This record gives sequence, structure tokens and C-alpha cells, in this order.
Amino acid sequence: MDSIIKRISIIVIAFVAISAFGWYNQVPNERQLIGPYQVLNVIDGDTITIKRDGQAERLRLIGIDTPEHDEAYFQQATDFTAHLVVDKFILIELGVDSVDKYGRTLCYVYLDEQTMVNQLIAEAGWAELLTIQPNDKYEDIFKRAIRDAVTSGRGIY
Repeated sequence: MDSIIKRISIIVIAFVAISAFGWYNQVPNERQLIGPYQVLNVIDGDTITIKRDGQAERLRLIGIDTPEHDEAYFQQATDFTAHLVVDKFILIELGVDSVDKYGRTLCYVYLDEQTMVNQLIAEAGWAELLTIQPNDKYEDIFKRAIRDAVTSGRGIY
């Protein structure tokens, strides 16, 4: 009887240890990429249109803000984004809040599983930081990229 209790105890302890180890090692910020989707066009430096489920859908890139139509550097920022994505297939990671007040899908855009378009635009200096809670997952990455662009005098800086 003692040997059965010992075996059960060992099994229970092993199960608890394995469960705790698995919980501890989960990556809370793991990317959930969906796609690929074809990019149809670029509206401006931080807004693009894709084909999703047979329909055109506007995406607003999270974390950055590029010049608007009536602002300096609008065309350069738009052209930079177009060069990155037009006629390509992209992956997207939806924001915690995934739709803005204009009906655009809020997301991080990827050229592949590692290359984020939002970050490339910030690194090139064509954007300012725009953090709207709760979509702040990569805020520190964008801050560093923009700080480097400012220091190097790239893009609008």
C-alpha cells in the first residue's frame, strides 16, 4: 500500500512540476500572424488597402503616424510605404483594439514572419510615435527606431 501511495505521490508531483514549468515558459507576447493578404494600394504612409476574403479592406498601421495629405513629407512617406508593400503579400498581427473609429483594421504589418513594416517606416524616419492604448505592444521598439532616425537625420528628421 505504501508503494502505491509513493507512486501516486510521485506522479502527482511530476504532473504539477510539468504543468508549472509549461505555464512559466509561455511567451505572453507571441505573435498571432494571419494572412498572407495581397496589398492593393497605399492610401498614405500608415494606411494601406489589402484584399481579404475577396473584399478590399483598409489597414491602419499601429504605433506610427506619418505625414497627412496637406503636410510636408507626405509624398515621401507614402512612396516609402508603397515601395515596401505594393503588389506584395503581407501578414498582419491585429491590435488588441482591432478597429478604429473610421472602420480601419488596426494592425502590425509584416513582409515575412520577422520583418515588421511599421518598424521599417519608423527606422527610415518617415513617422512619429503614436501610441493609443491598449495597442502598445511594440511601443519601445518604435521609440528606439524613431530616436535613432532623429539622431541620424533620416526622413522627416
